[in-house]
Amino acid sequence: DAAGARPTGYDAANNVFYVALKDEALFRGEGDIQYDVYRQMRAAAADRWEGFHPHTNVLWLVYVLQKILTTKAPAIRDELVAFAESKLGAAFDAAPPELRRAACQELLRRWMREFEQCESSSHVLRCALLDLYKG
Repeated sequence: DAAGARPTGYDAANNVFYVALKDEALFRGEGDIQYDVYRQMRAAAADRWEGFHPHTNVLWLVYVLQKILTTKAPAIRDELVAFAESKLGAAFDAAPPELRRAACQELLRRWMREFEQCESSSHVLRCALLDLYKG
């Protein structure tokens, strides 16, 4: 029955979709962190794309955050930096203006390093929420 057919890249046992990254050029690329992320994802999935490999989602989330921090779209980056400012508190408010952006970016980099240690995207969310609400 075509109505109940699942697309290629669907793992019914885990109810997840996956993309089998078979193009070796993705793993040999240089000059953009995206290629490093593809190599890390391949290692996390042990080059077996079928099934559920939750850490690959974490790697992609960190990549997206890195791209936002380095984007040429200042509105997106500035919104993220403003959010980080709101989490830094009194120490940030007392800092000289020329040091504030660096402090925000360092907070965001610290979050990225912490997120990379998470095993799944839901774990990233829990870590982020705990960090957001502790201050």
